[in-house]
Amino acid sequence: TVSDGLTEFIFSLKLKSRSMYRLEFKFSSHKSWLDKFAENLSKLAGNEVKAEDNKLVFPPDFANGQFEFIELSEGLGVLKINCTFNQDLMLTRASTADNENLYWHFNISLERLKGDEKSPVTIDNNLDKFVLHSSSLLKEQLLFPAKRKIRILTVVATRAWLLKLIHDYKIPQIGIVKSYMSNKPVYKSYHFINNCYLHAHRILDSRLNPLIQEKFLTGEVVLLLSDFFRHNREVEQDDNF
Repeated sequence: TVSDGLTEFIFSLKLKSRSMYRLEFKFSSHKSWLDKFAENLSKLAGNEVKAEDNKLVFPPDFANGQFEFIELSEGLGVLKINCTFNQDLMLTRASTADNENLYWHFNISLERLKGDEKSPVTIDNNLDKFVLHSSSLLKEQLLFPAKRKIRILTVVATRAWLLKLIHDYKIPQIGIVKSYMSNKPVYKSYHFINNCYLHAHRILDSRLNPLIQEKFLTGEVVLLLSDFFRHNREVEQDDNF
């Protein structure tokens, strides 16, 4: 176990199989987690994975592409994954007792995220549910298959940031939103809707001047989550009709 006070990382150098690497870590909205993640991923890769300007720089025999974390404000960050790994990689986000962090994985790889709290979330080629939403009380596993292009936008927010968003933008407090106020664990997958897809795609592919990046991306995240909640409110109402 490696600890830096705010972020702990637990890593295993054992391979589930000859072609699979496994890494367990704690993931928060503070950018400090990425340096430790890179350090531990280097041990798995057997070569240095650098963290430069909030981006991972991979050895070419391990992976290529974009793996970037942007801390937008206190309590909010986005992880942009647009890369290909040369070996199967199992990432496990460790649980935290306070259940303080919330995660939304918006998968735009044109492949599905699937899984539950007891099994890995795997990318496969069945076009079905594209959004995985969870909270930090529950451990979460994400398997990146080798040689396949992965495009995922992950939003991480603290409960305090989200409740302020709900209050400021008057997002309807029904269904899953109520669980935030009572600090219940969350783990569920959802279908993508067009507006969420467009916002996620725009955030993932954005290349912005640092002077405007924070405001632009924060605005896009607010729109993304607002559309996410609005749509799922409508679905819940239809289901209860």
